[in-house]
Amino acid sequence: MLILVSSLSLGSLTIAIGYRLQQKYPIAFLPAYQGYLASSVVYGLFNWTAIPWIADILQPGSSVTVKVALILGILAIPFLILRVILLCETVLKWTHVRGSSYRLAGYFLFGIAILFPYANSMIRFFSRQDRRLLGGIEWLGTVAIAAQYLAFIYALFAHDMKNDSLSLRGLKIFAKISLFCFSCYVLLAFFAGPERWFRVLLPILYFAVLIPPLLYVRQFLAKNAIRLKDLREANEGLIHLADSYRLSPREQDIVRLILQGKTNKEIADELFVSPHTVKNATSRIYEKTGVRSRSQLAGKFYPR
Repeated sequence: MLILVSSLSLGSLTIAIGYRLQQKYPIAFLPAYQGYLASSVVYGLFNWTAIPWIADILQPGSSVTVKVALILGILAIPFLILRVILLCETVLKWTHVRGSSYRLAGYFLFGIAILFPYANSMIRFFSRQDRRLLGGIEWLGTVAIAAQYLAFIYALFAHDMKNDSLSLRGLKIFAKISLFCFSCYVLLAFFAGPERWFRVLLPILYFAVLIPPLLYVRQFLAKNAIRLKDLREANEGLIHLADSYRLSPREQDIVRLILQGKTNKEIADELFVSPHTVKNATSRIYEKTGVRSRSQLAGKFYPR
């Protein structure tokens, strides 16, 4: 009962905070982050709360207990897949990454990597009633944990000159907090023994590790939401107008740096090209956009 009450309380608190943030701040990554939190909570309720609870009610280790646990696992798997995908989407939207073809293929392969060992082990178990055939399910958690670590590590080392430093700085702090909390949970789960206090602590810890990164996101947005909103809208306007004027990716990079007030030499140093190359590219940008100066270019992309 302690596990159930604690899980429901922490899960409800997590979803409530995430929902309020999404409603209050129109920031691009928040819908995906709220989805990540919600799917994490639902997965945890099935996998970490319902299964141990059923195991306590039914005869421990019986065939019926194993079958019920497998059925609950079937219900939990879609939310595990969503959890990882939405975490990746949170990080990518936070860094303003565009393009979906490779991401969709990667998400599909990840879903197969999760579903196949589980389905294969479950079918073999129900056909032969041999618990040793459930060993493949261990890969499910390993793949999911690896994918989440990759997402956090990508966020930790993200570097994109198209993105503002404020947003990147916030993302990296979020990644550090998440990595620390997630690692505490993974290490305890790995070394957990059969003792009852482990069985009580692990489900509670699963939900608890979602709270510190969420509280940081709330604090970060409370301080910087207005600036982030302005930067996001400016970036979206720049992308739209750059597409309209058919600017190349390199020309878009130069426009962003021009609008940040950087000189040709500073732009050349940042893009690892010569000042002469920057000067020629700037002339092409002026010609495409129909302007004659940097101030006119700023007025074109950021009209007042």
